[in-house]
Amino acid sequence: MRRLLAATATVALLLGGCAVSGGSSPSPTVAVTPSPAPSPTAAITPSPVPVATAAPVPTLGPCAASSLAARIVSWDAGAGHRTAHVELTNSGSAACTINALARPQLINGNSSVLINGAVAAASPTLTLAAGAVVKTLVQDDNYCGPAPTAPVTVAFIFGNAARVVASPVSPTDVDGVPPCFGSTGAAVIEMQPWAP
Repeated sequence: MRRLLAATATVALLLGGCAVSGGSSPSPTVAVTPSPAPSPTAAITPSPVPVATAAPVPTLGPCAASSLAARIVSWDAGAGHRTAHVELTNSGSAACTINALARPQLINGNSSVLINGAVAAASPTLTLAAGAVVKTLVQDDNYCGPAPTAPVTVAFIFGNAARVVASPVSPTDVDGVPPCFGSTGAAVIEMQPWAP
């Protein structure tokens, strides 16, 4: 009986140990870190949107003499007249205006006026864009003065008193001097209106 009690005590001890050691192991502890509170963000202010404004339209004014370049392309001769084929270019950077008619002058190499045209009559206004070219014919006749100094060319006086001298055909050109038909008659120089 002692053996039985000892065996029972041993079994009981073993079973008790199993219960103690066979129990569930404690769960590992998980540290929970609270999320940081969101920091306040600055309010986004939209950038001001530029407002498109129309560029001011430049006011067209008379062409300055410095923005006009004239040149004689050639001279024709016939029936005692000399006729110049002339081109005028707006060499400026902006559009400007000219009168269709100007006062023409036949001038020589030292800028002396050989034949002075009449003051231009009222005429339409032409708008010349930058780089635009217009043309005219200038006719003269009956020059009875002293022999001119080369080169002979044509000048134009516009309504705003701007004076533009055309480049001559060559540095020695005197082809624009018409023959004399008599000193009693007046020398004449006239132009056609400027046109594209």
